[in-house]
Amino acid sequence: MNIIVFGPTGGTGQLPLERAIETGRETRGDVGWFARNVLFGFLLRNEVADKEAMERHLGSTDLDWIVVRVSRLTDAAARGAFRVADDRSIHGMGKIARSDVADFMLAQLQSNTWLRRKLVIAY
Repeated sequence: MNIIVFGPTGGTGQLPLERAIETGRETRGDVGWFARNVLFGFLLRNEVADKEAMERHLGSTDLDWIVVRVSRLTDAAARGAFRVADDRSIHGMGKIARSDVADFMLAQLQSNTWLRRKLVIAY
């Protein structure tokens, strides 16, 4: 069963989702061997499978969605400057402050720039 409800009426609007960069099938090769094979390929394989299923399902809907793949999250202060790409130009296990990710995701609610795209955000 798949249930997607968001917004006050459970209906319209944009749905930005955050997930780990390494769990995306397209981006898994952009991290080191240990993370790719042990962490995400073995220890977290069920979680990775769930996230991949979620992305497949979203892609088959007519919802306005954005998948934001993050590197290592930190509690550091926001920098306000970071890289965003959906062309696999951001590699590795970089880091980014949670507050920068939150600011970016909130900004996407008012923008169509990244609609229906899977992107990576990092410093």
